[in-house]
Amino acid sequence: MRHPSVPRIALLLALTATSALAAETASPERGPVVDLATLAPGEIHSGLGAAPDPTQTFELYLPSSFDPAKRWPLLLVFDPRSRGKLAAEIFRPVAEELGWIVASSDNTMSDGPWEPNIRAVNAMFPDLVSRLPVDTGRIYATGFSGGAMLSWIVGVRTGQLAGVLSVGGRLPDGLEKRPIGFAFWATAGRSDFNYRPSAELDELAAELGVPHRLEYFDGPHTWLSPEEARRALRWFEVLAMRDGKRPRDDAFLDAELAADVAGADALERDGRTLEALRRLEAVVSTYGGLRDVSVVETRLRALDRSAAAKAARKEEKWAARYEEQGLRRLTETVWLLRQNEVPPPPSKLRSTLGLQGLLSQRDAGGERGEAASRVLASVSSQLGFYLMRDLFASGDFPKAVAALAIATEVTPDSPFAWYNLACAQARTGDHKHAIASLERALDAGLPRPDQMKSDSDLDSLRDEPAFQQLLARAIAP
Repeated sequence: MRHPSVPRIALLLALTATSALAAETASPERGPVVDLATLAPGEIHSGLGAAPDPTQTFELYLPSSFDPAKRWPLLLVFDPRSRGKLAAEIFRPVAEELGWIVASSDNTMSDGPWEPNIRAVNAMFPDLVSRLPVDTGRIYATGFSGGAMLSWIVGVRTGQLAGVLSVGGRLPDGLEKRPIGFAFWATAGRSDFNYRPSAELDELAAELGVPHRLEYFDGPHTWLSPEEARRALRWFEVLAMRDGKRPRDDAFLDAELAADVAGADALERDGRTLEALRRLEAVVSTYGGLRDVSVVETRLRALDRSAAAKAARKEEKWAARYEEQGLRRLTETVWLLRQNEVPPPPSKLRSTLGLQGLLSQRDAGGERGEAASRVLASVSSQLGFYLMRDLFASGDFPKAVAALAIATEVTPDSPFAWYNLACAQARTGDHKHAIASLERALDAGLPRPDQMKSDSDLDSLRDEPAFQQLLARAIAP
């Protein structure tokens, strides 16, 4: 059987960045190239090599109902830290329920050059379509953070996707607003720094006239849960029925319509009026023509005119202004750290950020607390990762100490912030505080603590008895 070909993605985007310090790297090992259609269904097969380039590996899940004589929907999954197995596990339950193939790359990355990601897609995507019985009218992609951006790029550049599920993503820099042909579901945590960029993607999808959904969940910048994944993929199933890409299942449609209306009820009860409105709007746009949605339309109009909606829009405007002001303060803080030869005093950095006000607003909770959390997430990301990465690369360790000290105030439970602060402090010769920061990193559950054995940033500490004690703790079985 000859399978349709998939166009390769041209490297047309100037989207490059310096590799992240201590970031996970894709494995250069070659994976086995096997007959994919004969693999045991109902389990995840790890580290499979793409035939065009076996160094590009992926996780593959075939549903228990898999029959090579039939064609199946395919979901491509892109994790921003090459965690193909972790990402595949999120979608395994719903893929089993709906009968989808899941292929999750082991090589995709964020915060570095885009070329390796494009290489991963160009090896994996056409290979899957050529060696598996894929329904080429029902190919979908999902990703988290940079993986979400990659999903959008794949959809735009290939024109082969029926849908994209973006998790904590944003529009890739430099990618023009071209027409798209895929349905779009955007989601993010309510404390995610990509909360508003996700909304901007949804607005763009609406402007481009494609089916779209915007849904939020409680949490920071992270993958969605299997339950949220189920909601998104079942929505794609409804669209496939509506568009004649799969047989209509009236019981399925009734269940999904009821679940969406119940979800709107729950959001309204929780005081999330604007989210409830969006959910009802989605019900009307999704099920109109499939089901009688006149009752939902009446409810939507009433809620839209309600005092609760008026108050919610006022709060939303407040939150948008608050976040905009917070990001301006963050930009000014980053500028101070980059431009001054000597890092400003901690009190100057805190006051420029308005740090105490942000922390107090976050701790107060509620939707205003979520707005503060999003600003603080940006502070942590910019000072604790992006700026820190640049300062380490240039050897400007005193400034790195200043930036990371703020990051540990924002996220005191982050082992990475404490570990990187310890490295910067060690580089400046501040052994006492470096050892204290290392201890905080271990207390917070530092992954791979044995890296302390070989990390050159910590070389100045190796003769310190306190360091040796921490090292023994780190490598203890």
